[in-house]
Amino acid sequence: MDIGNQIKEKRKEKGWTQEELGRKLNVTRAAVSNWEASRNYPDIKTIVDISDILSISLDKLLKGDAEMVDKIVKDNKKIRKERLIFFILTFVLFFILLIITFDRYKNVELSNSNQIKQVEIDGEDLQINTNLPLYRSLTGYFVNNNRYHEDTIQIELTSSIDFSLKHQEKMNIELQSNLSKKIKYIEIINSKGEIFETVETNKYIE
Repeated sequence: MDIGNQIKEKRKEKGWTQEELGRKLNVTRAAVSNWEASRNYPDIKTIVDISDILSISLDKLLKGDAEMVDKIVKDNKKIRKERLIFFILTFVLFFILLIITFDRYKNVELSNSNQIKQVEIDGEDLQINTNLPLYRSLTGYFVNNNRYHEDTIQIELTSSIDFSLKHQEKMNIELQSNLSKKIKYIEIINSKGEIFETVETNKYIE
């Protein structure tokens, strides 16, 4: 006996209308009518509910309807295929977002004092030690020569994403090669020109 006739027979044994059975299964009366007429089939979750509510074993429900079993097999294959497609699309989207993020943040200036561990003057070199995370490295600097005081220069530091083992968190800047006037103060700034670290040299640098 196919699944539609089994549902109809058990429903009538219990004295339920199609609408009453539909309410118990959280489906419409029309859905129950279509099952009983073999116009379509319930999904696998609903089949389990039908088995419980009508007290029919799953084995009996499925063995009596080869077409239904074939549909379940095809539905499961379709679900697995859809999940695989969803996983691939999710991975591709994540990869695209990763590339966009990497491109956006591959070169970022240091922007606050928490990123600076120590700044020292050693002869004619400015030594900067940072607190950058392991995935970022110092990549360069820019010296602002348009300073508002002759004894002050401003330096902007940049870092980039770096997953190699060559993590660079220290930088030496040769002041002598960049300066032509005597400098007493060095200001570390961000791209907006905001000062977040000021260093006073121990002596004037010629």
